[in-house]
Amino acid sequence: MHKKIHAYLEKTIPERSPALRDMERYARERNFPIVGPLVGRYLYQTARLTKARRILELGSGFGYSAFWFSLATQRKGYIILTDNDRENKRLALEFFK
Repeated sequence: MHKKIHAYLEKTIPERSPALRDMERYARERNFPIVGPLVGRYLYQTARLTKARRILELGSGFGYSAFWFSLATQRKGYIILTDNDRENKRLALEFFK
């Protein structure tokens, strides 16, 4: 994506919660791959438009994408996260608190 388009799109994303910003910082500091705020917002919009209530996420890492899904379902949904790493599971639970 062209840098100017990317910069413009990033400006259009509503303010993110402190938890999402903490997750982004955690990923950046550890070079941990996440989808990032643009794709996160896309996941949010897709879940809202389809009125998703049950979400299965394969390879959840520490829950960044799942956090976006949780915002979309507004506590009316059920999200199953999958990851083999116990530390990622622990981190996801902490971020979700």
